[in-house]
Amino acid sequence: MDSRVYAWRSPLLHGGVKINEKCETTLEGLFAAGEVTGGLHGANRMGGNALSETLVFGARAGRFAAEHAKDSTFFEADREFVDTEFQRVHTFFKDQGVHPWVIRERLGSLMCANLGVIRNREGMERALRQIEDLKGQTEDIRAPKFKRFNRLWIEALEVASMFDVAEMVVRSALFREESRGAHYREEYPETRKEWLKHTCVRKQDSKMDLTTRPVVITKLKCGHE
Repeated sequence: MDSRVYAWRSPLLHGGVKINEKCETTLEGLFAAGEVTGGLHGANRMGGNALSETLVFGARAGRFAAEHAKDSTFFEADREFVDTEFQRVHTFFKDQGVHPWVIRERLGSLMCANLGVIRNREGMERALRQIEDLKGQTEDIRAPKFKRFNRLWIEALEVASMFDVAEMVVRSALFREESRGAHYREEYPETRKEWLKHTCVRKQDSKMDLTTRPVVITKLKCGHE
């Protein structure tokens, strides 16, 4: 994750990139919509809301992104960053190694074992250690060396990114010392008023910093006055 992009997690179900009413992220020129974003539904989002959210905010993101593009100019690319990223994504091309699904399944298993709906500090701290150990195995992931419809290459890139997501989930759940929505802490079974706030995560220098932001609750009146 770019260190300039904030992600926030409502207690469990609906984390994602922070956006404003124009669907702008904290990185200039980057717009987001749908389930990649967070903060709209709170702690217990219903699955049926995803479609309407995609339609509404997808349209807004497209409109405001187009307006931004009209007033924008090209900028000089950071050649060193481009070269580094080029090398990173091509490291998976090797003749021998581990199938990306093997690492993916291991990561999924440790998350299911330690970060289910009911979680506790012991299990989550164990998950952090296991994530760190498993992360080293991504260097062994292999993909065939071709660039057209290379599904294994796509999966390899996805698995590498999943470790950041997994760590954000664990650290956010450890940080929130209460139970709310689908997030249940055995040590903190009650919902606490002081925790009515968003958890914000920002990766800086390979470390994840956690802060909070206030929740803005709006109400609409139905019917006629």
